Amino acid sequence: MKLSDIIWLPLVVLINILETLFLRNENVYKIMLINRLEPISWNISKQRAAALARKACRQVPAYRDYYEKAGVKNIVASNFNQLPVTDKESFVKKYAIANRVWNGIIPDYGVTVDESSGSTGSPTNWVRGWDERQTTKELLQLSFHSTFHKDKIFVFNAFVLGAWATGMIVSQSIGEICIMKSTGSDAEKILNTMKYFGKNYHYIIMGYPPFLKSLIDDNEFDWNGYNVDCIYGGEAITEQVRDYLGKTFGRVIGSYGASDLEINIGYENDFTIALRRALLTDEALRKELVKDFGSLPCIFQYNPLAYYVETNENNELLFTINRSVNISPKIRYNIHDIGYTLRYNAVIDVLKKCNRMDVIETARANGRRLVNLPILFHYGRSDMSINYFGAKVTPEGIRQALNAIPELSPHLESFQAFNAENDRKDSLMVVCVELTAGVKVKLIDQEKIESKFPEELGKLNGDFYKMLSTAKKHLYPEVRIYEHQTGPFEGGHKKIKHSYVATAIQYDDIPV
Repeated sequence: MKLSDIIWLPLVVLINILETLFLRNENVYKIMLINRLEPISWNISKQRAAALARKACRQVPAYRDYYEKAGVKNIVASNFNQLPVTDKESFVKKYAIANRVWNGIIPDYGVTVDESSGSTGSPTNWVRGWDERQTTKELLQLSFHSTFHKDKIFVFNAFVLGAWATGMIVSQSIGEICIMKSTGSDAEKILNTMKYFGKNYHYIIMGYPPFLKSLIDDNEFDWNGYNVDCIYGGEAITEQVRDYLGKTFGRVIGSYGASDLEINIGYENDFTIALRRALLTDEALRKELVKDFGSLPCIFQYNPLAYYVETNENNELLFTINRSVNISPKIRYNIHDIGYTLRYNAVIDVLKKCNRMDVIETARANGRRLVNLPILFHYGRSDMSINYFGAKVTPEGIRQALNAIPELSPHLESFQAFNAENDRKDSLMVVCVELTAGVKVKLIDQEKIESKFPEELGKLNGDFYKMLSTAKKHLYPEVRIYEHQTGPFEGGHKKIKHSYVATAIQYDDIPV
């Protein structure tokens, strides 16, 4: 072990103790994140990640075997980025759940189980212990308090309830610090409750963006006089949609997380929103901060003490949750999202260079304090999946669903899928289908195919099936059929492999 690693060890131990003691006291915990300590917290994050990996190598059977097969000898911060990466395919599916927890034993009590089914329809179960849930709860409450005032808050949890992670954890965590009603995606329950309790509360509605928009569009409700903010998650929104929602909701704040990891890893605030809006129109600023992955990134800040975040050679984010209280540790875990991080001061330096300090002024306009925390730029899934009400839909799932439709399968040449917005700013899932040569569109029953497609996709993807049940009919996936080499397929396929997800989408300008 290098001297530099040895020097950091006592501080890592101290931080672990302080976090345990003071996490419930948000004012004390915030001291650990003050601006002057930013260089220390940045380095402590990596040291904590390495310490966790050393412990997991000794006490978690799966990690011990995984690292042994990779020839890992000595785990320190200086070689942490050389540890083998884990993900669902290489690690979660390879090792039994009991082998992925501390000492190879799932506790007999105090454990909750949630699930995600992804694109295969075969659920992946995630176990979370009591101490882990307490820590997640306290961090979520800390973030919630830093974003909203504490008086007379009434929260509606409109995320999908049941075994899905987000809905469960939100109900368990936020209910202690406010009035909460877990309604799921039931607009009538939310609006009737608001009428019943009246206009003296600060309402916060938490849900997926399409639901939040349909709550406004599809219901006759007089919002005048109600103080309502919203928190969205599960998928990104454009700034145009934020503006649209902002006509009804006072604040529109996003949260980033994953069922594989945790909810609320990163969060939007006045600074990240002002920065993203500036990137929309300022080409010079984009050149300095944004990588060209075909879209404008979502921008979040995150707690470096809690998470160590890296980017691999494929521009994918790797997460280490720096806490041993999680009964199933996640170390260099790849959820296959595209993105990268920058330190706060590096972003400020770019704003100064581009003469855009007005971003800071805009963020401070409401009297809110900026926090010196790292910036996470997130571009979406590296596997080119798209979102439907927060459900992950992969190109392979779409392919299988289309091929399961007898009226279409023999004539299917190719397809492209993408998320789009219509003139009403509804978030849509659009699938463009190319027919084989010689087949005319008029011979295809498009209405039947469009009705069968969600049914077939739902058989493959449990998350999609669940989300579909919450969607209005006009928000169902749209299937457009084109004759061979026409429309978006004009000019033929110039690549050996067909492109199944439309990627030439620049900075929120998505055609419908």
